Amino acid sequence: MRKRRGQRGPKKTTISLQLQKALDELETTPELSFESLEEELEPQQPTSDMAARSDTKEKEMKSWEETVRANILKEISKDLQQQFAKMNSTIQNNFSTMEGNLSMKIDKSCGEVKELYVALKQQFKDLESNTAKEMESMRREYNNKHDILLKQLTDTERLMEEMEGEMEQMSQEITGLKKQHDTNWELTNKLNEKCQDLEARSRRQNLRIIGVKEGAEHGFQMRDFITNLLKDVFKLPEKPKIDVAHRVGRFQKHVSASPRQIIVKFLDISTLENLLKKIPYGENLTFADNIVRFYRDYPREILEKRREFKTASSVLYGHSEVRYGVIYPAKMLITFKGKQRSFTDPDAACKYAKEILNKIQSGSD
Repeated sequence: MRKRRGQRGPKKTTISLQLQKALDELETTPELSFESLEEELEPQQPTSDMAARSDTKEKEMKSWEETVRANILKEISKDLQQQFAKMNSTIQNNFSTMEGNLSMKIDKSCGEVKELYVALKQQFKDLESNTAKEMESMRREYNNKHDILLKQLTDTERLMEEMEGEMEQMSQEITGLKKQHDTNWELTNKLNEKCQDLEARSRRQNLRIIGVKEGAEHGFQMRDFITNLLKDVFKLPEKPKIDVAHRVGRFQKHVSASPRQIIVKFLDISTLENLLKKIPYGENLTFADNIVRFYRDYPREILEKRREFKTASSVLYGHSEVRYGVIYPAKMLITFKGKQRSFTDPDAACKYAKEILNKIQSGSD
């Protein structure tokens, strides 16, 4: 194989040089030259001297070979020992160098570790010192807050005890006030009932007229107009005696507005009772071609209670088999087939009215 350009061949070792040197000595030996050996080895007639000489030559040749081999081996051994010694020295030098480098690195690492240890130790000391300071500060702050909270708790307990005493006193006062309130409530209800009764009694002689157009009394005094109206509507032989008459509320200019009601006060209650008895049941009274209604004049509270029976009245309206009405102050009477029942509860009256309506529609008794 051709060697690459710039590539050197293998160096000859000391052993190969020694072998080459031994071969050169063998070729140049005068006693044992290759030419003499060839001459001696030419075929001759065997003789006893030649055989003896031949044995001697062979022995000498073997002795020489052994000597050369021993010398070569000795040189090889010596050379190997030198190379091993050199290699051992090189290895020892390298090992010493490596050991020195490693020792330096170890020393350097040990120094760095020591410095790091010192730094960490210092940091740990600083941390421990700071932690101790913070713990001490927190302990003081906690003690201060604890003292404040303890004081506040003591004050709160004292205030709670005072408040409990005050609450107990207030509870007793509230109980007394509640009893007084109940008493006052009962008294107020009684007074309210009495006031309503007095107001109702003061209106016993009053009549409320609904449906008379605005301006119908034009040209007349209201008192004279009402006496004529009552005489014409009820066909009385003479004009009834009244004390006063007037409209209630503000005048409404709108044409579509309902006319104001008229309040009439009679001089004698018997006259009013006679007029109310003349009102036909289930029929409408008219005046000037307008339907006119006549009612007793009740206080507002009583009137609202009486209006609550309007639902029951609307259920029974138009059924001649049933007679019903609301008497003073707010009690509904229902008469069906000779049996009369009274109601102060509007819901109960409405329920009974529906029962009557069902009986009328079904035709049962």
